[in-house]
Amino acid sequence: MANFFLALILLCSTALIAQAQYSDSLCSLMEGKKNGDFLFQEYGVFARTISRRGLDEQHNVGSSAAKGALARRLAKDGNAQNVRWSGAEIQGPIICNGFKVIAVKVDVRTVKLMEPDPVISQPNNELVEAAMVRHISGRASRDDLSLLQKFYAQNGDLLQANRMAEDMLTINIK
Repeated sequence: MANFFLALILLCSTALIAQAQYSDSLCSLMEGKKNGDFLFQEYGVFARTISRRGLDEQHNVGSSAAKGALARRLAKDGNAQNVRWSGAEIQGPIICNGFKVIAVKVDVRTVKLMEPDPVISQPNNELVEAAMVRHISGRASRDDLSLLQKFYAQNGDLLQANRMAEDMLTINIK
């Protein structure tokens, strides 16, 4: 039983030493950079961005910036506007001498490059514009909602078209 505990202690101390070495290497990589700089790495099936952040910055801001930078890099490489992945491993914040480091790692096999969302054209019809104004002000009739539903469907905004259809079902007769 004593050997088991000794092995467990050795295993834990080895993991802590490995973590410290990993942290030191990330700090060394970002030592010459400015706060807000990013470093991109690709290895095997993984893509990673490492970001140098200020000590006073909130963790969620730094991790969001690192994820956004990685997404922009992947989108640029794939000629896409939007990037989605099924999970990201966030490491950090790792406190270094006067700054902190946040790393985001993504398995590129889970990355999906998406085409940009369709741009909805502006209404050029006075009736559509008037229906939009009445809808925003809460005074839209069923006819207004029907007109807006057709407008959104024709312009590719199916979410808004569905919303107009739902609103038609719940609207009081005016």
